[in-house]
Amino acid sequence: MKQPKVIGIFGWEQTDLCIYLASILENMRYHVLVIDNSTDQKMDCCIPRPEAELNIVNYKGVDYRFLVPYEEWTAQEYDFVIVDMGGNPRVEELSVCEEIFLVTGCDYVCIRKYRELMLQMKKPMAVIIRNYQREMMMEKQIVKQLEEENCFVMEHYFLPSDPWDESRRIAMQYQGYRDCRDLSREFEKLLFHLGCMLAQQGYRAVLAGISRAKKGECY
Repeated sequence: MKQPKVIGIFGWEQTDLCIYLASILENMRYHVLVIDNSTDQKMDCCIPRPEAELNIVNYKGVDYRFLVPYEEWTAQEYDFVIVDMGGNPRVEELSVCEEIFLVTGCDYVCIRKYRELMLQMKKPMAVIIRNYQREMMMEKQIVKQLEEENCFVMEHYFLPSDPWDESRRIAMQYQGYRDCRDLSREFEKLLFHLGCMLAQQGYRAVLAGISRAKKGECY
Protein backbone atom coordinates (compact mmCIF):
# COMPACT_ATOMS: atom_id res chain seq x y z
CA MET A 1 0.00 0.00 0.00
CA LYS A 2 1.37 3.41 -0.94
CA GLN A 3 1.95 5.98 1.76
CA PRO A 4 0.07 9.27 1.29
CA LYS A 5 1.75 12.63 1.68
CA VAL A 6 0.19 14.07 4.84
CA ILE A 7 -0.17 17.87 4.87
CA GLY A 8 -0.95 19.46 8.22
CA ILE A 9 -2.52 22.93 8.20
CA PHE A 10 -3.28 24.68 11.48
CA GLY A 11 -3.67 28.07 13.09
CA TRP A 12 -6.18 30.81 12.28
CA GLU A 13 -8.86 30.60 9.55
CA GLN A 14 -7.32 27.84 7.45
CA THR A 15 -10.43 25.85 6.47
CA ASP A 16 -10.99 27.56 3.10
CA LEU A 17 -7.32 27.08 2.24
CA CYS A 18 -7.63 23.33 2.90
CA ILE A 19 -10.67 23.04 0.63
CA TYR A 20 -9.22 25.12 -2.22
CA LEU A 21 -5.93 23.22 -2.15
CA ALA A 22 -7.70 19.85 -2.13
CA SER A 23 -9.82 20.87 -5.12
CA ILE A 24 -6.75 21.92 -7.11
CA LEU A 25 -4.90 18.68 -6.35
CA GLU A 26 -7.97 16.62 -7.27
CA ASN A 27 -8.14 18.48 -10.59
CA MET A 28 -4.53 17.41 -11.16
CA ARG A 29 -5.85 13.83 -10.98
CA TYR A 30 -4.63 13.11 -7.44
CA HIS A 31 -6.68 11.05 -4.99
CA VAL A 32 -7.22 13.41 -2.05
CA LEU A 33 -8.60 13.02 1.47
CA VAL A 34 -9.36 16.02 3.68
CA ILE A 35 -9.71 15.49 7.43
CA ASP A 36 -11.23 18.11 9.72
CA ASN A 37 -9.75 17.58 13.18
CA SER A 38 -10.42 21.12 14.34
CA THR A 39 -12.51 21.99 17.38
CA ASP A 40 -15.01 24.22 15.59
CA GLN A 41 -15.55 21.84 12.61
CA LYS A 42 -16.12 24.62 10.04
CA MET A 43 -15.63 22.19 7.21
CA ASP A 44 -18.89 20.51 8.21
CA CYS A 45 -20.65 23.74 7.17
CA CYS A 46 -18.76 24.03 3.87
CA ILE A 47 -19.18 20.49 2.52
CA PRO A 48 -22.72 19.23 1.78
CA ARG A 49 -23.44 15.98 3.61
CA PRO A 50 -26.33 13.53 3.24
CA GLU A 51 -28.66 12.98 6.16
CA ALA A 52 -27.35 9.45 6.63
CA GLU A 53 -24.27 9.18 8.84
CA LEU A 54 -21.35 8.26 6.58
CA ASN A 55 -17.74 7.62 7.53
CA ILE A 56 -16.53 9.30 4.33
CA VAL A 57 -18.27 12.04 2.36
CA ASN A 58 -17.21 12.50 -1.27
CA TYR A 59 -17.78 15.94 -2.73
CA LYS A 60 -16.46 17.18 -6.07
CA GLY A 61 -14.09 14.23 -6.27
CA VAL A 62 -12.50 14.81 -2.84
CA ASP A 63 -13.12 12.56 0.17
CA TYR A 64 -13.85 14.25 3.51
CA ARG A 65 -13.67 12.78 6.99
CA PHE A 66 -14.07 14.28 10.44
CA LEU A 67 -12.19 13.74 13.72
CA VAL A 68 -9.85 10.96 12.63
CA PRO A 69 -7.10 9.83 15.08
CA TYR A 70 -3.61 10.70 13.82
CA GLU A 71 -2.60 7.03 13.94
CA GLU A 72 -4.94 6.43 10.98
CA TRP A 73 -3.76 9.26 8.73
CA THR A 74 -1.02 7.29 6.96
CA ALA A 75 -3.17 4.15 6.70
CA GLN A 76 -5.24 5.76 3.95
CA GLU A 77 -4.79 4.85 0.26
CA TYR A 78 -4.53 8.38 -1.08
CA ASP A 79 -1.93 10.52 -2.81
CA PHE A 80 -2.54 13.38 -0.36
CA VAL A 81 -4.15 13.63 3.06
CA ILE A 82 -4.81 17.26 4.05
CA VAL A 83 -5.57 17.73 7.75
CA ASP A 84 -7.21 20.83 9.20
CA MET A 85 -5.61 20.56 12.65
CA GLY A 86 -7.41 23.47 14.28
CA GLY A 87 -5.61 26.02 16.41
CA ASN A 88 -3.44 23.92 18.73
CA PRO A 89 -2.19 20.62 17.27
CA ARG A 90 -0.26 18.11 19.33
CA VAL A 91 3.38 17.23 18.69
CA GLU A 92 2.41 13.65 17.82
CA GLU A 93 0.06 14.92 15.12
CA LEU A 94 2.69 17.18 13.58
CA SER A 95 5.17 14.28 13.56
CA VAL A 96 2.94 12.42 11.09
CA CYS A 97 2.94 15.33 8.61
CA GLU A 98 5.36 15.54 5.71
CA GLU A 99 4.53 19.20 5.18
CA ILE A 100 3.26 21.65 7.82
CA PHE A 101 1.66 25.05 7.23
CA LEU A 102 0.83 27.51 9.98
CA VAL A 103 -1.82 30.12 9.14
CA THR A 104 -1.91 33.20 11.34
CA GLY A 105 -3.33 36.70 11.46
CA CYS A 106 -1.21 39.83 11.81
CA ASP A 107 -2.18 40.68 15.39
CA TYR A 108 0.84 41.03 17.64
CA VAL A 109 -0.56 38.58 20.20
CA CYS A 110 -1.39 36.08 17.45
CA ILE A 111 2.12 36.19 16.00
CA ARG A 112 3.64 35.91 19.48
CA LYS A 113 1.38 32.99 20.40
CA TYR A 114 2.31 30.96 17.35
CA ARG A 115 6.01 31.81 17.60
CA GLU A 116 5.97 30.35 21.11
CA LEU A 117 4.07 27.32 19.85
CA MET A 118 6.62 26.76 17.08
CA LEU A 119 9.45 26.91 19.60
CA GLN A 120 7.61 24.41 21.75
CA MET A 121 6.80 22.03 18.88
CA LYS A 122 10.29 22.23 17.32
CA LYS A 123 8.96 21.38 13.86
CA PRO A 124 9.97 23.20 10.65
CA MET A 125 7.00 24.72 8.86
CA ALA A 126 5.94 27.37 6.38
CA VAL A 127 3.93 30.30 7.72
CA ILE A 128 1.04 32.00 5.90
CA ILE A 129 0.17 35.43 7.33
CA ARG A 130 -3.42 36.35 6.43
CA ASN A 131 -5.23 39.69 6.34
CA TYR A 132 -2.06 41.69 5.84
CA GLN A 133 -2.76 45.38 5.21
CA ARG A 134 -0.01 46.44 2.84
CA GLU A 135 -0.62 50.19 3.26
CA MET A 136 -0.90 50.15 7.05
CA MET A 137 1.48 47.47 8.37
CA MET A 138 5.23 47.09 8.54
CA GLU A 139 6.12 43.74 7.00
CA LYS A 140 9.61 43.72 8.53
CA GLN A 141 8.23 44.20 12.03
CA ILE A 142 5.85 41.27 11.68
CA VAL A 143 8.57 38.99 10.29
CA LYS A 144 10.98 40.05 13.04
CA GLN A 145 8.43 39.20 15.72
CA LEU A 146 7.72 35.83 14.09
CA GLU A 147 11.33 34.78 13.50
CA GLU A 148 12.95 36.15 16.68
CA GLU A 149 15.01 33.27 18.09
CA ASN A 150 12.87 30.98 15.96
CA CYS A 151 14.71 28.80 13.44
CA PHE A 152 11.64 26.74 12.50
CA VAL A 153 10.18 29.17 9.92
CA MET A 154 11.13 27.59 6.61
CA GLU A 155 9.47 30.33 4.57
CA HIS A 156 6.67 32.83 5.00
CA TYR A 157 3.95 34.22 2.75
CA PHE A 158 1.92 37.38 3.21
CA LEU A 159 -1.68 37.07 2.04
CA PRO A 160 -3.07 40.62 1.79
CA SER A 161 -6.53 41.36 3.13
CA ASP A 162 -9.15 41.21 0.39
CA PRO A 163 -12.89 41.77 0.97
CA TRP A 164 -13.89 39.29 -1.73
CA ASP A 165 -11.66 36.51 -0.34
CA GLU A 166 -13.22 37.08 3.08
CA SER A 167 -16.76 37.11 1.72
CA ARG A 168 -16.08 33.85 -0.13
CA ARG A 169 -14.66 32.28 3.04
CA ILE A 170 -17.75 33.16 5.06
CA ALA A 171 -20.32 32.52 2.30
CA MET A 172 -18.89 29.02 1.89
CA GLN A 173 -20.06 28.21 5.42
CA TYR A 174 -23.66 29.07 4.49
CA GLN A 175 -23.86 28.00 0.85
CA GLY A 176 -21.26 25.24 0.65
CA TYR A 177 -18.08 25.14 -1.40
CA ARG A 178 -18.67 25.65 -5.12
CA ASP A 179 -15.44 26.68 -6.83
CA CYS A 180 -12.26 28.77 -6.61
CA ARG A 181 -13.61 31.44 -8.93
CA ASP A 182 -12.72 35.12 -8.44
CA LEU A 183 -10.23 34.75 -5.61
CA SER A 184 -7.76 37.61 -5.36
CA ARG A 185 -4.62 37.46 -7.45
CA GLU A 186 -2.51 37.10 -4.30
CA PHE A 187 -4.56 34.17 -3.00
CA GLU A 188 -4.37 32.46 -6.39
CA LYS A 189 -0.59 33.01 -6.47
CA LEU A 190 -0.33 31.38 -3.04
CA LEU A 191 -2.37 28.37 -4.16
CA PHE A 192 -0.22 28.07 -7.29
CA HIS A 193 2.97 28.16 -5.20
CA LEU A 194 1.65 25.52 -2.77
CA GLY A 195 0.49 23.33 -5.64
CA CYS A 196 3.93 23.46 -7.27
CA MET A 197 5.61 22.70 -3.94
CA LEU A 198 3.40 19.71 -3.08
CA ALA A 199 2.70 18.09 -6.43
CA GLN A 200 6.07 18.60 -8.12
CA GLN A 201 4.47 18.15 -11.54
CA GLY A 202 5.50 21.41 -13.09
CA TYR A 203 3.75 24.72 -13.31
CA ARG A 204 1.61 23.87 -16.35
CA ALA A 205 -0.10 20.99 -14.53
CA VAL A 206 -0.76 23.21 -11.50
CA LEU A 207 -2.20 25.99 -13.69
CA ALA A 208 -4.48 23.45 -15.36
CA GLY A 209 -5.63 22.20 -11.93
CA ILE A 210 -6.35 25.76 -10.79
CA SER A 211 -8.24 26.52 -14.01
CA ARG A 212 -10.50 23.49 -13.54
CA ALA A 213 -11.03 24.22 -9.82
CA LYS A 214 -12.04 27.81 -10.65
CA LYS A 215 -14.82 26.38 -12.83
CA GLY A 216 -15.96 24.03 -10.07
CA GLU A 217 -14.92 20.97 -12.08
CA CYS A 218 -13.60 17.62 -10.82
CA TYR A 219 -12.62 14.21 -12.16
